[in-house]
Amino acid sequence: MSRLVFFYKDRPLFQQFIIAFIAVILCPILCIMIFSYYNGVSEIHKRYEESFWNAAEAVNSDIREKIQELDELTLQIVSQKEIKRFVQQAGNNYYEKYVIKRWGERQLFLRRFLSQNNYIGRVSIVGDTGIEYSFYGDEGQEFDSGLYDHGGIVEKADRYRERLPADGRSAVFLSHLKEGASVDYLTVARRFSADSYFRMAGTILVEIQASRLSSILGSLAAGEVWVMDEKGYLVYQPDTEKIGSHIGDYLETGLFGEDRGSFEAKLEGKSFFMAYVKDFPSGWMSMFAIPVDQMEKPVRYLKTLLFYTLLIALPLTLLLGYYFSKSILEPVHQLEWYMKRLGQEKWEKVIGSIPGNEIGTLMRQYNEMVDQMQELVEKVYKAELQQSQDKLAKRNAQLQALQTQINPHFLYNTLGAINTYAMEADQREIEQM
Repeated sequence: MSRLVFFYKDRPLFQQFIIAFIAVILCPILCIMIFSYYNGVSEIHKRYEESFWNAAEAVNSDIREKIQELDELTLQIVSQKEIKRFVQQAGNNYYEKYVIKRWGERQLFLRRFLSQNNYIGRVSIVGDTGIEYSFYGDEGQEFDSGLYDHGGIVEKADRYRERLPADGRSAVFLSHLKEGASVDYLTVARRFSADSYFRMAGTILVEIQASRLSSILGSLAAGEVWVMDEKGYLVYQPDTEKIGSHIGDYLETGLFGEDRGSFEAKLEGKSFFMAYVKDFPSGWMSMFAIPVDQMEKPVRYLKTLLFYTLLIALPLTLLLGYYFSKSILEPVHQLEWYMKRLGQEKWEKVIGSIPGNEIGTLMRQYNEMVDQMQELVEKVYKAELQQSQDKLAKRNAQLQALQTQINPHFLYNTLGAINTYAMEADQREIEQM
């Protein structure tokens, strides 16, 4: 760490600004964007998961409520004495069939229920004696050979007889209206007694067209809903061809180990995000599936938004950082240049505009320093010049004094020498002079 600090301090000021800009501004921006992206992806995934769980619970609740409603309907029908008497008649008693038909036409609750709920295929009353009559929402369906099959209805009732609870509780099965038909139905069935001894004598069957199951569900979340019974068979799926098949044909059953969960899986080469919730009373399970591409649309939008934000913010930040560093470094470099000139004994003040910040204060102090140094140098120069002039005048005075002293002495010596030469030459006249 200390090496990094020393390395940073030894760098030129501009490089320090760049390093500080990257460390303090650019890196945090990138970290925030990366964190925002991954946090956004996680939050979107979580929101989809919670939304699908809530929707799946709503589907389970809607189906449970509708089956409860059908359960109450069947209980209300089988409690009628006309129905109890009907199931005790012989299978070929057509008069009793006519009687029960007329009875059904008078029952407003039954007619209203059938007309308001078009997802119901039929309501069949089947006696253990083989007698049977079915109510349809549309009377014309009774004579539709593609829907009505007396033998098939009786056979279905006989097949369910052993599988239905002996205490008269209802059960739900996945079936067809007619053997070999391609349209799948949910059958809500129950056994009922025909006398006061609670001896089971008949079966009531309510058929719900599986492909129309969505009409009894509330508003669905984005994606497609799958509904499976307790054994894993598809009760509802938007692709009606899959209804009746097992979920294991499309997904690993080990993915549904918890009471609720979510996962990603591939269906027909396409990735799907799926969230499921199990319904405890019935054991059924509702699941929502959405293509990963569709789910990740907000993620891609967030990614694009962050990319363009970075694309705009990064050059803008670099530009602002450049001008910011330039506004600081240019005065510093200018001050550095003048100080180098000062070292070369070139007394120059900073010229041009001086900023009003701390660097401007340094510039103004530098100019004041230059003024003071010039003033001081001028004072020293004048003082030294005056001192030199004083020394020179003093020396001249001394020389003049010496000259004054030297002149008589030199004349006396010269005359003395001439006298000596005259005496040697015996020139008396010169000697006397």
